Amino acid sequence: MNDEIISIVVPVYNVEKYLKECIDSILNQTYVKLEIILVDDGSTDSSGKICDEYLKKDNRIKVFHKLNGGLSDARNYGIKHANGKYIQFTDSDDFLDKDMIKILYNNAKENNSDVSICSFYALKDGIKFTDATHKNKIFSRDEAIKASLLDKEIRNYAWNKLYKKSIFETIEYPKGKLFEDILTMPKIFLQSSCISLVDIPLYYYRQRNDSIIHKKTKESEFAYLDAVEEICNEIRKIDSKFESYCDYAIANSILNTYNDIAFNRMNELFNDDRIVKCYDTFVNIFNKYENFIINNSTNIKKMHYYYLLTDRERYLKDNEKLIQLYPEN
Repeated sequence: MNDEIISIVVPVYNVEKYLKECIDSILNQTYVKLEIILVDDGSTDSSGKICDEYLKKDNRIKVFHKLNGGLSDARNYGIKHANGKYIQFTDSDDFLDKDMIKILYNNAKENNSDVSICSFYALKDGIKFTDATHKNKIFSRDEAIKASLLDKEIRNYAWNKLYKKSIFETIEYPKGKLFEDILTMPKIFLQSSCISLVDIPLYYYRQRNDSIIHKKTKESEFAYLDAVEEICNEIRKIDSKFESYCDYAIANSILNTYNDIAFNRMNELFNDDRIVKCYDTFVNIFNKYENFIINNSTNIKKMHYYYLLTDRERYLKDNEKLIQLYPEN
């Protein structure tokens, strides 16, 4: 089956602590016909030097050094230099199961998939966890968009997927924006006719407290809300069948933002005008789509919804009780 080149794009920025483990996991893949593109995005630590060291070790590796432009810019740069029929993105602080590429490739070939997806392990504080069901599934274009908006069977991460390279002829990651995956993944599905899921964890996603996404700030919270609203507005224009799913995604993003405010004790946001307006939006969406939202939510999510709707101020301020009620947050 190893008859087609697969390009793996690794954006690299100041990850000297994790980079060797990441690259080694790619070099040790059981699918060997790889083109490994390391894009050093202006690192100021030893990451660039580590890339150059690996360049000497394996002729499948290509290294590019560029001025810092952010994750999206580094991915776009890698895409432009990729020669494979398929492409995969690996974040440089993460690593892969040795069979990940082979399994995703075989899945893509067997189902003629434009996008082949696997589940993942989240790693935090030395503990790994996953919500994989080990149930495989094939999605049409519309089914994949709906699933990604529900954030259930398909998550909007770029890295647990193998793509036909041709998809990116008309798609780029948005430069200079946080939550670029949210803004891009539905566009990828719109260009796809078949999306297949192998629901076993093969990617190891490291949740670092010092990463940009996990540093909870007012700016990052609003960037998250903006990203969800922007992509939902684009999807609504395509077909009205996605209307309730888009509203669900917006309501879910507001709930997640309130969770972040509560659990991270971001007291300065409690009475922020925009947060108050978000709450009004949340109430309106919930009243309009209550049955749809409840039917598509986990039991814990349902408890969150009703807790927030019942007493907003208590939800925001009663952090200790929330942590006891919902320890996995």
